[in-house]
Amino acid sequence: MSRKIVIAVIVVVGIGLAWMTFDASHQILPEPTCTQCHGPGILQQSVMRDEAGDPFTGSDACEPCHTNIYHRWSRSDHCRTMMCPGPTTVFSQFSPDTAHYEYQGFTTKMISSPTGYEMIAPGEDGVDRAWPVDLVIGIRDHQGFLTRFPDGRYQVLPSTYDMRKQTWFDATEGLVVSDHVLKPDDEYYWTSRMRSWNRGCFDCHLSGMRKTYDAETNTYATTWRDLGVDCEACHGAGLAHARLRTIKHKRNTLAEDTSLVRLQDLSARQQVEVCGQCHARKATLAEGYTPGADFHEHYFLYLLDDNMV
Repeated sequence: MSRKIVIAVIVVVGIGLAWMTFDASHQILPEPTCTQCHGPGILQQSVMRDEAGDPFTGSDACEPCHTNIYHRWSRSDHCRTMMCPGPTTVFSQFSPDTAHYEYQGFTTKMISSPTGYEMIAPGEDGVDRAWPVDLVIGIRDHQGFLTRFPDGRYQVLPSTYDMRKQTWFDATEGLVVSDHVLKPDDEYYWTSRMRSWNRGCFDCHLSGMRKTYDAETNTYATTWRDLGVDCEACHGAGLAHARLRTIKHKRNTLAEDTSLVRLQDLSARQQVEVCGQCHARKATLAEGYTPGADFHEHYFLYLLDDNMV
């Protein structure tokens, strides 16, 4: 066999191996590891990733290259604005038999067990029952709890924990304006649709949420990308950027990649609006806001009044 033929064979084989490596590495991204910080959450499988073709990756894809920033973020309030319930995420006083709170005759009991957390409270019929804690909101000032109803609504359970004072309080002691303890026939009773989390207060404590309300069946099939405020909430979809590191001949182009939003490249107004998607008093007009987009196409701002200050 001539030398030229040998070289040609080697080149062809090399190209084939290179293409196989490229094709495989182009698709592989880090597996989700949020359980370490977010607890053993019962919803982990259903919420971590969206369908194929979504340009978002979730924050775990950022860790290999941005390790220090990722781990600082993973311990931040932004990361922990919403979590699955577990020993590393529930800092409120739950116990097997003794934790309870009573306010003007309305009593709740907070129960912990090897299988999870529950709050015993009167339902819309006024009868006490155990409501499972499906999601946890907050880590700094208050910690609230959501339970999922059969129609897909996530309801805010009636008692909230004050992290600073280390005590429970009723919603009418600060979260809901009322001159009396709420009853099942009140508009803002905790089981009412006015207190449904995925009706109005859904888009600040997690990332990539889709409400998915079906008017015909009056049900929700709500999904989200990540619990907490993730990297892509402020920097845009990261799949194209994350894949660059898997392509050897393009790794040196990461610094010049423009597929992610650099906040310093936005105008001062746009930078404030990125924060305003959560830190503003507003109504959501359309889902899917991305950093740098027209803020007012997605949100309607409220003016402050005496009830909001």
